[in-house]
Amino acid sequence: MSNALILGPTGMVGSEVLGLCLANNEIDHVLSVGRRASGVKHSKLTEIVHRDFLDFSPLTIDLANTDVVFYCLGVYQAKVSKRQFWEITVDYLAALAQNIEQSNKHVRFCLFSAQGASTTERSPIRFARAKGRAENILLASGIKEKYIFRPGFIMPGPKFKSVTLSARLFEPVYRLFPMIGIDAPQLARVMVDIGINRHEMTVFENRDIRTHAGAL
Repeated sequence: MSNALILGPTGMVGSEVLGLCLANNEIDHVLSVGRRASGVKHSKLTEIVHRDFLDFSPLTIDLANTDVVFYCLGVYQAKVSKRQFWEITVDYLAALAQNIEQSNKHVRFCLFSAQGASTTERSPIRFARAKGRAENILLASGIKEKYIFRPGFIMPGPKFKSVTLSARLFEPVYRLFPMIGIDAPQLARVMVDIGINRHEMTVFENRDIRTHAGAL
C-alpha cells in the first residue's frame, strides 16, 4: 500500500489525479495540499490548505511518510505577473524538492510539466524557460525516483470545460488532430499508473503519454 501526496488538487489535472488516487486500492492514504480546499470528502483523504509554498517545513513529517508525490501545482502565465509566474512554477518546486531531499529522498516524484519545456533555459518563451528550470531542479535533486510528464494541449475534463478561452478556441483543432495533446483524465491515469507501478523512463513526451494511455 502507498501514501500519496497531491500538490494542486483543485486544478485541471490535479483534480483528476485526486479522484484516481482515492479510487485506487493500492493507495492507502491521500494527502492533498493546495491553496484552497477541494471540497472533496473521502475516508482516506486528508486535506491541507497551505499558505506559504516557499516553506514546506510544516509538512516535513507528512513528506517523510509519503511514497509518491504528484506535483500538479501551476498557474496560467497570463493570470499573474512575471515574478509570480516564476515563483509558482519554479520556486515552489525548489522549496518542496529541498525539503524532500532532507526528509524522504526515496519518494517517487511525478512532475506535471509541459511540452516545449526548455532544459537549456535559453528559450525566448518565458513559459518554456520556467518549465525547463523546474525540470532541471528536480533532475538535479537527490530524489531517487523522478518522472516528468510533458503533455501538449490538454483537453479539460467535464469539470473544467470552460477553464480558459484559449482551451475553448483550441478544442476544435484538437478534435481534428488529437495527437497534438491528451485528455486530462488520460494524462492523470498515466501519471497515477507510473507513480504507483514505476517505469524505466524518466521523461514522458506527449507521444509517450498517449502511447501509455492507449490513445494512439
